[in-house]
Amino acid sequence: MIKKIFSAFIFSLFILFSLAQESKLPLKEWNSVANKPLVFYISGDGGYTSFSEGVCSTINKTGYQVLSLNSKSYFDDKKTPQQTTDDIVNYLNDKFNKRKDQQFILIGYSFGADITPFVVNLFPDSIKKKLVSVVLLSPSTSTDFETHVWDKLGLKKKRNMDVVAEVNKLGAIKTTIILGNDDDEFPIKSIKLKNYVHELLPGGHHYEGNTDEVATTMMKYF
Repeated sequence: MIKKIFSAFIFSLFILFSLAQESKLPLKEWNSVANKPLVFYISGDGGYTSFSEGVCSTINKTGYQVLSLNSKSYFDDKKTPQQTTDDIVNYLNDKFNKRKDQQFILIGYSFGADITPFVVNLFPDSIKKKLVSVVLLSPSTSTDFETHVWDKLGLKKKRNMDVVAEVNKLGAIKTTIILGNDDDEFPIKSIKLKNYVHELLPGGHHYEGNTDEVATTMMKYF
């Protein structure tokens, strides 16, 4: 009897631990049964805005399963690049255990685009070999893995982690950078990657709300 009670206790702890692990990432999912790569989208510091919702929804309508990380919630407390990478890798491994297609596309928007190259460069080979494309939508030049009130007010401050330098460490990974015509902060000419393209779309940081055009442009490089 004692052995059975102990076994049940251990099993309960395992379930609670598993749930705690899953809850590390505040995610929204758009499911699909199509046999296509998984799309992992990291939002801007505003979280699930109508812009991010629109982009993810449009991609999903073409048959992709989309997972969106809410940066506003997750990075409200400062994270390290390794901590963020570990959380994403654990989540992706769980997803891939249930999927036939073992490839994925990583998209970062704004704050999400800033942290994405740091995460990719820390991916273990087991995950990196499944990554078919990286899309950076409206990146800036620096980050620190924490959302700030001044960012939400549009008051940009330079941080201590160099985004441009980290992008240039991506090596042979297929990389796309998309910027708005009116969003001239990012020094696109400083990117020295070989397997890389960039596009300019009408508008500024939010592309005049034209989420269909943004999503369609990104999907050309999936």
